[in-house]
Amino acid sequence: MRGECLEEHENILVMGNPGTAKTHIGTVLGHAACAQGEHVRFRTVTALVTQVIEARDNRRLECVFKRLARCRLLILDEFGYVPFSKTGAELLFEVLSRAYEQQSVILTTNLPFENWTEILGNRASRTTACCCGISF
Repeated sequence: MRGECLEEHENILVMGNPGTAKTHIGTVLGHAACAQGEHVRFRTVTALVTQVIEARDNRRLECVFKRLARCRLLILDEFGYVPFSKTGAELLFEVLSRAYEQQSVILTTNLPFENWTEILGNRASRTTACCCGISF
């Protein structure tokens, strides 16, 4: 990974069928960024959603958002693999919208884009897609 992607706060969407090395691609790009001295966080989407829900319940959500904002690259693995609540979807949307144009995000998924509404709802799906650089 060259530094330009991070400098420009570009996002990468790795989409494909199960077993097509999506997680491996995200991990390799994350290791390359670490090798360049960048601060990287890797989370499954399920773990991230669980973390932000628990933080919200404990009134520590802003602390989690600040911690996530300190990294240059946020790798979110397995979007759509496990369904989550409406609250979880809203909080994931908040994480992605805060990252928009501030840091780079790699999102891996085996869920076709047309099915994202099942996870995020229609309006949030369109906004999230724009944050990921997907055009309609």
